[in-house]
Parts: sequence; structure tokens; C-alpha cells
Amino acid sequence: MTAIQTAASFKVRPVSGEAPFDLSDIFFSRTDDRGVIRSFNDVFMRIADYPAADLLGAPHRLIRHEDMPRGVFWLFWQRLKAGHPVGAYVKNKARDGLHYWVYAVVLPLPDGGYLSVRIKPSGPMFAMAETMYADLLAREKEEKLTPEASGAIMLAQLADKGFQSYSDFQARALASEIATRDKELGHRASRAQRTLLALLDAAELVRKERQGVVRVLDQLRLLPTNMRLISQRLERGSGPLSTISERYGAMVESLLRQLHGVIGSDQQSGQSEADALFLDGAARLAAEVERAFANMPKGLPGVDGADEGARLHALGKTAHASAQNAAVQSSAGAVRLARELDLLRRATLALDSIRVMCRVEFGQLRTKNPELAGVIVRIDQSHQAMNAHLNRVADAAQSIEEAADSLVRGG
Repeated sequence: MTAIQTAASFKVRPVSGEAPFDLSDIFFSRTDDRGVIRSFNDVFMRIADYPAADLLGAPHRLIRHEDMPRGVFWLFWQRLKAGHPVGAYVKNKARDGLHYWVYAVVLPLPDGGYLSVRIKPSGPMFAMAETMYADLLAREKEEKLTPEASGAIMLAQLADKGFQSYSDFQARALASEIATRDKELGHRASRAQRTLLALLDAAELVRKERQGVVRVLDQLRLLPTNMRLISQRLERGSGPLSTISERYGAMVESLLRQLHGVIGSDQQSGQSEADALFLDGAARLAAEVERAFANMPKGLPGVDGADEGARLHALGKTAHASAQNAAVQSSAGAVRLARELDLLRRATLALDSIRVMCRVEFGQLRTKNPELAGVIVRIDQSHQAMNAHLNRVADAAQSIEEAADSLVRGG
């Protein structure tokens, strides 16, 4: 038994501070569309310190803590109302005034309402969330922010910390919490979670390298113009080098247009992979609560354990199937990317041949201009950088395809 579990295991409730909460504990609740509690488990009752009669039919905000920024719940409900599952760190308040943190996973139900499973946060991203929430809460009070404005600030803060989207953040947070929990409790690490996280990392690498290619091409847009102006002075009008530089500039513009259709947009990159990682984690937690309901010796007042177990089973299967489907989409996207990347490479080879012609023509000039020489050197360096970016994109695409295919084959 770890030190973090001791107090919770003996169910000793202090007079202030944090409510006893085991890493092995897992909350369950189900609400209607308005957030009214329709079902729950014994863990919810024990840690929140509420009897069944007080929970059944009560609004879920009954346990909301005043330390929680309103912007978090705005984001939460925006996603749920759009039909998307959501995960978030949440600080709650028990009936006796104690607090407890959870990582909450909330899933929309096909027949209406929402189902939530929640675990004790202990991963490395938890401290980041606490700090971010404290800052956000202070700004809400000082700046009189609306929940929507607060939510926008939170998204901007997550972007500054390197998360592509909220989907990216919630998927990585859940994966981190599951991995830490497994290690602390001595559970076998999830192969699917590890593979899906690697798949998401590869998708993120594609996005970053795509941005690298765009930056290189943006830099190259200026160099042909500079080269043409210098060449015209040296050639006393329009000569071979001036003509080549014009062709080179036109091809760079064409490549930029082609790039946006080939490597994909930043908005879509990694979305399928993040969804797959999050849904796989959600399915695993749902299965754990389902087993807990099956092993519960006696029922809870107002709660049909068999019905909730069946609901959890169906939802877990749906989440797992959705994760598998996202992996299939990711694999198909990687195959498409590899094919289109080959077309892009051919275009860059044509651009490279014009670069070589520039060097040849420069070498034949009687007068060597240092400024023109510098432009050509920068073009050489840009080509090297672009090829390095494209090579890493190709490697990442292969990693995505292999990981996704492994997941699909493994079921």
C-alpha cells in the first residue's frame, strides 16, 4: 500500500483539507441532459460524503468547488452539447467541506444525458492544471471575465504550452493519468495506450515538420526576387540567370499551393489520433466501473446496478469501436500522405534542378558578386532544410501507418 492510499483505505476523514481518496477508487455518475444526477456508485457517496437520498435527483453542481474557474465548465459544456466526449481536471467539494480533485471523463449517451467516470489525478500534468486554474480564476475575478472569455484564455494558454487543441490536451492528460495510476497500483501498462500515444506523437511531428516546410518556402519566396534584381544589374538587362530566377520564384509559389493540399492542415492534423487515444482510455475506465458494479454485494437505493453495468458495457464497446475507427482513419491518412508526399518530392526535385542551373550560370559570370553568391548559398541551405523536413514527415507517416495497423490487427 502506498502512502497516498493509507488515509483513504482507513476511511479517516480529517476536519479540513482533502477528502480521503484512493488511487484505486473510481467515481461513477449518470445525469440527464440538464446535469441532474440519475445514478451513482458507492465511491461517489463515500468520498463526496453524501447519502444516496441527497444525490439522487440533485444537480451535479452540488459538488462544485468555488476554486474552479467558470471558463473550464464553459469549455466542458460546449464540447458536450456538440456531442463530443470531454475530459478535464476538476476540483470538487464534499458535503463536510473537504475537497477532492478528479480527472473526469464525461461521455454523451445515445439516449440522452451523460455518463461520467472519474479517477484521482496523480500524473505530471495535474500540477500544470492546478497552476493554470488558479491563474484563470484570479483573472476571472479581477477582469470580470465572462465564462466564454475565460475559456478562450484557457485554450490560448494550452496552445502556449504546446497543445494543438483541447482534444490533444484531454487525450494526453487522460493517457498520463492512466499510465501513472497503473504504475502506482501495480497494474500492467496498457499496450494500446502506449501505441496510441506514439501515434499521436507521430501526427504531431507531421504537423510541426509541415510548418517547417512552409517556413522554408516562405523564406525562398523572397530570394528569387533578390537574385533577379542582382542578376539584371550584372547581366545588364535580362539574361539567363534572371530568367532562371523568375522560373524558380514561380515554382516556389506553386509548391506552396501544392503543400497545403498534400500534407494537410494544422486544424485536422492529429485529430483522429487524439480521439482514438481518449476514447480508448474512456473505454478502459468504463470497463473497470462495470466490473465494480458486477462485484457490488448489495445495491444502492435508487440505483439499478445491473442496468448501469449494461449501460457501461455498451458505452465502453462503442468507445472502443470509435477508437478503432479513428485508428483506421489515421492509417488511411498515413497511406494517403505517403502517396502525396511522393508527388511533392518530385516537385522539389524539379525545383532543385533549377537551383543547380542557377549555380552553373553564376559560375559562368565574369564578375562574381558577393551579394548574389550569398543569395545562392541561402537557397542551397533552404533546400537542405526542406529535404530534412520532408524526410522526417515521411518517417512519421510510416510510424503512423505501422502503429495504426498494429492497433487494428490487435483489436
